[in-house]
Amino acid sequence: MHLEAARRVRVWSNTRKAQAGAVPFWVVLPRVMRGLLWRDAVIRRQDFPTPARIAAAGLLAGSLLLGSLSMARAFTQNPATVFINEIHYDNTGTDAGEAVEIAGPAGTDLSGWSIVLYNGSGGAVYTTTALGGTIADQQNGFGTVAVSYPSNGIQNGSPDGIALVSPGGTVVQFLSYEGSFAATDGPASGLTSTDIGVAETGSEPLGLSLQLTGSGTVYQDFAWAAPADDSFGQINGSQGFGGGPLPTLSVAVSPASFSEAAGAAAATGTVTRSGSAEAAVSVNLSSSDGSEAVVPATVTIAAGASSAAFAVDAVDDAISDGSQAVTITAAAPGFATGTTGLTVTDDEPVSVTPIREIQGKAQISPKNGQFVSNVPGIVTAKRSNGFYLQDPAPDSDEGTSEAIFVFTSSAPTVAVGDSLTVSGTVTEFIPGGASTGNLSITEITSPAITVISSGNPLPAPMVIGVGGRVPPTQVIDDDGLTSFDPAGDGIDFYESFEAMRVQVNGAVATSPTLTFNEGESDENSEIIVLADGGAGAALRTTRGGIVIRPGDFNPERIFLGDAIARPGQILPKLNVGDSFSGPVVGVLDYSFGNFKLLVTETLPGTASAGLTPEQTTLAAGGSQLTIASFNVENLDPGDTERIAGLAAAVTGNLKSPDILVLQEVQDNNGPTDDGTVDSTTTLADLAAAIAGVGGPAYNFRFINPVNNQDGGEPGGNIRVVFLFNPARVSFIDRPAPDGTDLSTTAVGAVDGPSGLELTFSPGRIDPANPAFDDSRKPLVGEFLFNGRKLFVVGNHFNSKGGDTPLFGAAQPPVLNSEPQRLGQATAVNSFVQSLLALDAKASVIVLGDLNDFQFSPPLATLQQGGILSNLIDAVSPADAYTFNFQGNSQVLDHILLSGSLAAGAEIDIVHLDSEFADALSDHDPPLARLDLVLAPLSVTGVSPTSGPVGTQITIAGTGFVAGGTTVRFRGGVEASAVAVNGDGTQLTVTVPAGARSGRIAVRTGGRAVLTPGRFVVTP
Repeated sequence: MHLEAARRVRVWSNTRKAQAGAVPFWVVLPRVMRGLLWRDAVIRRQDFPTPARIAAAGLLAGSLLLGSLSMARAFTQNPATVFINEIHYDNTGTDAGEAVEIAGPAGTDLSGWSIVLYNGSGGAVYTTTALGGTIADQQNGFGTVAVSYPSNGIQNGSPDGIALVSPGGTVVQFLSYEGSFAATDGPASGLTSTDIGVAETGSEPLGLSLQLTGSGTVYQDFAWAAPADDSFGQINGSQGFGGGPLPTLSVAVSPASFSEAAGAAAATGTVTRSGSAEAAVSVNLSSSDGSEAVVPATVTIAAGASSAAFAVDAVDDAISDGSQAVTITAAAPGFATGTTGLTVTDDEPVSVTPIREIQGKAQISPKNGQFVSNVPGIVTAKRSNGFYLQDPAPDSDEGTSEAIFVFTSSAPTVAVGDSLTVSGTVTEFIPGGASTGNLSITEITSPAITVISSGNPLPAPMVIGVGGRVPPTQVIDDDGLTSFDPAGDGIDFYESFEAMRVQVNGAVATSPTLTFNEGESDENSEIIVLADGGAGAALRTTRGGIVIRPGDFNPERIFLGDAIARPGQILPKLNVGDSFSGPVVGVLDYSFGNFKLLVTETLPGTASAGLTPEQTTLAAGGSQLTIASFNVENLDPGDTERIAGLAAAVTGNLKSPDILVLQEVQDNNGPTDDGTVDSTTTLADLAAAIAGVGGPAYNFRFINPVNNQDGGEPGGNIRVVFLFNPARVSFIDRPAPDGTDLSTTAVGAVDGPSGLELTFSPGRIDPANPAFDDSRKPLVGEFLFNGRKLFVVGNHFNSKGGDTPLFGAAQPPVLNSEPQRLGQATAVNSFVQSLLALDAKASVIVLGDLNDFQFSPPLATLQQGGILSNLIDAVSPADAYTFNFQGNSQVLDHILLSGSLAAGAEIDIVHLDSEFADALSDHDPPLARLDLVLAPLSVTGVSPTSGPVGTQITIAGTGFVAGGTTVRFRGGVEASAVAVNGDGTQLTVTVPAGARSGRIAVRTGGRAVLTPGRFVVTP
């Protein structure tokens, strides 16, 4: 991706609920996010508002840039006669019954009206619902219409919003809950929402809603009230349309304080109405905490009476939770709601729950779902929706964490250094929802907080590494999470530190700095490091990284993040091998599939390792051909600076390969999704830039994909391309029959006039195969170099997007993307087999971004039958990497050769991208050099040695050249077609008319030899 230009990536909404049924939106991400993404993967935004970023994957379309808040215009609410009247979006447990209600004058035709739901993190639309029908008369010429949504269909705030849009697209209302924000697309684009001032915390039972109360005829006459019994499709309980002020209900309870041991009828409640007593009134009663005090669902005030009594029952819950405040609410249609408070005192002795008992020796808390009381600790760090709490008096058991996250849903009022106790419910929260495959975070939710003192020293951080606890260096998990083994399993090791203050000494970077949402208010960065300068770590690269191996994905890596950092705690821009000169301190969090140290103290200085982009040592020349694979990361003509950089890299770092196979070349207008598929402009710009810095005048070949059928950024139409130097190598253009659609027609292999040939060149391998759905189709072409015909197959297999995380809930990780790559590898293997079946010595080169490791099943499938050798296997293990994902150096890009080419081949992985925060792409190109010496011309035999005109004969020898060798029979006649095999040791001709018996002359260039014996032409 471009060094400066942004790219669009699909992100899922910032919500604490599971993402089932959620709708994605597009945001713009800078190039420096590349290290987090697998190619064309879809990634989810898991735990906004912090950290605001993206995890695993591909680049997608849309031209939406997040608007600057300073550019947003405020939305002024005019008196609204049709308006949003009731909302429900969050309840305890799985969200259900979510709805939005509209109120207005009876008879209003709602055709053309719509409700548009907005995500407050980014300001984008995520659901639009068209309204219809007519508002019924439910009270004094007014009525309501409710729209229901599926479970988790409305986002959970912090903030999110709702726009009511009239026919023609006019925004009548733009309301939000849990804060305000600016819309960046849809009908409210550029408007700033109005916060309704009340919210659902997620702790309320199902059946409540936020609703307007009061009396009047337009929106401004009413006021939003805290959660009360829902009334979707009906007039709200404390709402009246038309007329003057509503009569009121008032509630009293005596005694107003009692013990939970008091049992049934612990107190007597009285509800009293004002106004006329002519008719009986059924009053709905509710208790804010049914675990402490219970009231009957309804009570009736009889006709002629102004009040009615009811019993208030105490509930003995056997939980030591101290005194609890309970609110009793009385509501009835046409009356203003009444409330009163009471206190239920505890009859159990006060108990204290240490955090270590909540965390337990397990991934899941042994107290999950239970209420815990008087949990003591010191506030060590704050987020926008909670805080980290740590026990300052730990025990000696290393298996249990001494800290926990307290979820407050809104900005916490406590301060770092506060000593306090918390009572609440233990919850296992999965960032982004279970579909992400993430582990859960143990939290205390719906907290009741008592601050004891402030300004206390923070607990000393635990050291990860030498002098503290050293992480495992090989195993992430080896038991399917069935046992808790922090000494042996990396996933359990970090779990035992969850939410605690930790310290890393001598941190050395194994990834470049990854920056997310660059330039936005929620910009944040990550760096993956090893502790203690990497001492004791597994296989390090020669340049400071760490390499993956079979069964070892390096659990010793530690993620640093600055998502909650303050000035002085922002991560610097580092390259692989750079290091921090002092300790890095923070709290250990989990998100996007990884445990992360979120920096909370001023960072130390850094030291550069002086890493610079490599230059290859393998140059082309004479009989030595060079060929390279290079993923150029969504290259389009708008990437002018990057095109210049790539041109310099091709000529300087790669020394102008004879053949360059590119992946991720976009069409002529990049991500603009208007049906354009041709990429001539993109490639012409790149070729001109290369020539402009002294490189070859490269030619190129490609086949346009069908629009939006090959994956990647929608509208971008990435494809595989051949670039070649015509001064060194020839491309054999072999046209397809007229009317052939090269995008969808499979290329084949035939025994043609010149020997082994493609049915057309270039061609695509098996494009209709389901294995290539929404993925790049392999490109194959015939080349001629130094008399040798080469069959080059360029590939870009599907990405690893959709695989579960290394540190995820599924152990071992589920490789959901692998079956498609296996299918792709099978298709390419079968095609190579078809070439070798016609010519066992065919020269075949298979290369590209295969999106998998040299030891993976797809690579084994590609080489099945021993038909291909992977040059990566010849690379030193410490140098074998082309990509950096989450601080792990790994091979995704490969060069494989058929048997006739492998002998004497050389390979160099040119490390010029994957280790740098500022880079041209996210892949390092592998480059091979093949010594294709033309053997001396010789003839060793002819078979058969006799036959009539039209007989096909085979001549054995050396130095035969496809397209460059002629065969002349006695009588002065030449064979019309000479077919040469892959390594120039055999040719086939047909005896032409006019041929006479005698020795046959074989000529290549300026040299000719005769067959050792006569060929007898028979009648």
